[in-house]
Amino acid sequence: MDKEITDKIWEIVGQPTLYPEVERKSEERRFQDMVEWYEANNEVNHWYNLYGLDRVDAPDQKNYLDNGKLRRERWKANSTFYPAGNAFPFDYTLVMRDKLLFENWISQTAQSKSEYVPSICVIRNGELRPRKENGLLGEALDLAEFLKPYLGQSLVFKQTYGSHGYTVEVVDVEDDKITHRDHSYSFAEYAEHLSGERTCWIVQEFMKQHPALNKLNESSINCIRMITYSTGSRVVIDDEHSILRIGRPGQRTNDMPEGAIPILINKDGKISDIAYSINPMERIETGLGGYEIPYFQEALDLCVRLHKSIPELFTIGWDVAIGPDGPVIIEGNDGWHPRLVQCYFGEGLRPMWEELMAERQQNVHPDVDEHPEI
Repeated sequence: MDKEITDKIWEIVGQPTLYPEVERKSEERRFQDMVEWYEANNEVNHWYNLYGLDRVDAPDQKNYLDNGKLRRERWKANSTFYPAGNAFPFDYTLVMRDKLLFENWISQTAQSKSEYVPSICVIRNGELRPRKENGLLGEALDLAEFLKPYLGQSLVFKQTYGSHGYTVEVVDVEDDKITHRDHSYSFAEYAEHLSGERTCWIVQEFMKQHPALNKLNESSINCIRMITYSTGSRVVIDDEHSILRIGRPGQRTNDMPEGAIPILINKDGKISDIAYSINPMERIETGLGGYEIPYFQEALDLCVRLHKSIPELFTIGWDVAIGPDGPVIIEGNDGWHPRLVQCYFGEGLRPMWEELMAERQQNVHPDVDEHPEI
């Protein structure tokens, strides 16, 4: 193990605990834990303290799922399962990763438009074309003309291929300008910002969320992360690790790079009174213990129903908002990170992951070639 890795480990070992109310392992034991994790998984466990593995009473860290294993095995599962009668294992991950493809898929899969957020226009290579009532794209418009019906409203601009909220911009549309965060653009300047070869954006209205979620933070849409798995014969939802992501006051998104606060939700749809923020890494007393999320069971059922329609993907991390009349799918993520749903002391995801992965592999098409010639 080289010095750079050792230095990173010592840096994490030296960080303060997030569980000061219980006894902490010795510095030597924490260092050894980190070394064992690195040797087993070939990665530095930056989330060691967040998971509570520094506690004397912590569970075995071997039960925690590392991101490398998730990515390797997820890819293998996605590329070696396909329906009977299909002669080639197509890569369905693009359905989740490209927001335009995702919208096209869910518009054909959902039972109504109330279950997802449809786009109101597509901007490709700088050309803006609004959606018509039938879902098709209309004639090209300039941005100023398109925005006339939306003056005084908020809109969401999303690059179709991106992650972690880096390519999502929630803007306020005013009479003669657009404001994003603390920066204002003229309509012409913002149109230039959106233009460029090989660029594609979809635009959505800023949805109205349920008053119960609005009370937590009204500046952002506060989403639930729910995880489903398809073994090829059934879809399973992990209803013990649903996470509510609350944007911080004034923030327009609930993405982790923006410092969103993730809070555990139990099976009954009630949230914990303690949250563990990832950026910055801290423990937060929320005072929200027992607060009930409306339509929680309906959200679980919706995710299962949708995943049944795309069994080629082994696992999906759904971002679900709660509207006034029920759950609304914001997006699906085949490449979700385990840190978000393992950052609550008690257990890791590895046993469940390995059980469902083994079941999945039993359902691989008998003629599949895991290493097809290109």
